This record gives sequence, structure tokens and C-alpha cells, in this order.
Amino acid sequence: MRIRYLLMVFLLLSFTNTFAQLDIGAYSGLGSGKFKGDQAGDGKYNKLISANYGLIFDLKLSDQLILSLQPGLSGKGTRISYSVEGVPEPVDSIAIKINYFSIPLLLKISSKNEHFYAIGGLEAGLPLSATAEFITNLDDTRDVLNHLSDVNLVMHFGVGYRIPVGKPTLFIEARYLQGLNNAVPLERPEYNYFPRVRTSDIQLLFGIEFPLF
Repeated sequence: MRIRYLLMVFLLLSFTNTFAQLDIGAYSGLGSGKFKGDQAGDGKYNKLISANYGLIFDLKLSDQLILSLQPGLSGKGTRISYSVEGVPEPVDSIAIKINYFSIPLLLKISSKNEHFYAIGGLEAGLPLSATAEFITNLDDTRDVLNHLSDVNLVMHFGVGYRIPVGKPTLFIEARYLQGLNNAVPLERPEYNYFPRVRTSDIQLLFGIEFPLF
């Protein structure tokens, strides 16, 4: 399954090389995410900050349309808080941290001035690592990679702004990402703190692009 997705990336890159208007670049940024779905016992899902970074291959289809392939590393996860006797608010107890090799294929729709643009599309995320860290006991960190689905499918929605600085172009983007399938499948064994859930994130990304042709 993972080899098939990697082959798809290389085929798309080879395909883009036949076109004249191709930009390449890189991005990085932070995401604020949490799980949505079945509750973790009596726990509550809270936001977790994760890092995101990768490469950009932009193929200009027309004056307003750009097809963008953005392979990279994407952090996702959540904090889980539980009620503690004598404490008025739930206390963060567990941090679920997942690292994906992400393969987003996105479409950018530019405004007439080519500064503002909307962006959207699909991402296939291949899990590389996953841990459950018990915050109240820093020595207790468990590997939960085997509990994840082989692929995490995600929908992207966002807006961006470009700033030309000579040939290179700087950009800033805000995105909302919603998982489409369960990050933990039905047939896998479960921890009671790690039930069937979908990922959900808000990302703020910064990057730079250069015209290749």
C-alpha cells in the first residue's frame, strides 16, 4: 500500500517535468490539532501543537489554476484530559503524538492580482511513528503505531497570500484539515484512551518558491 503511494508521487513528478511552468519550493509551519470521534472513556480531547514541513512542486495549468504536490512530514495528535477529584477543571493526562509522511495533491485558485488564492484538495498520510505519552508519568511512553490505519486520508481547505521578492515568491497560508477515515480502524485492538477517531487540524504555514522553468 505505501509503495503504491510513493510510486504515484514519482510518476506525478516525472509528469510535471514535461511542462514549462513549474515552480519548486519548501514550506514549514505549525498545526493545532485534536481528535474527533469516539470519546476516550470519560476523557476530553484538547489541542496539541505539532510541526509540519515539506517540499512544493507547483504546475501552472492556467493564469488562475495551479496543481500543487506537497510531500512532507506532518505532525498530528491530541491531548486527553480527565477529571481529577478536588480539581475544578479536567487535567491533561495523555498526549497522543503521530508523525505522518504526507502526500497532499492540491489545487490553488488565484485571484486576478495573483496575490490571494484559495487552496484545497486531498492528502494521503502514511504513519511513521506514534506514541502515547502519560503526562503525569514522564517515564511512561508507549508505542501505538500498530493501532493506526495504514493510510490517513485528509481533506484540505485554506487561503494564502503571495509576496514576490524578485524571482522567488514568499507565501503564507492558513488551512483547515479534516480526516476522512478513522485513524484507528475497526479491526485493530484498542486502548481505552485511544478509540476510533479522525484527525482535525488548523495549520499556519510559511514558505518560498522558485521558478524552475
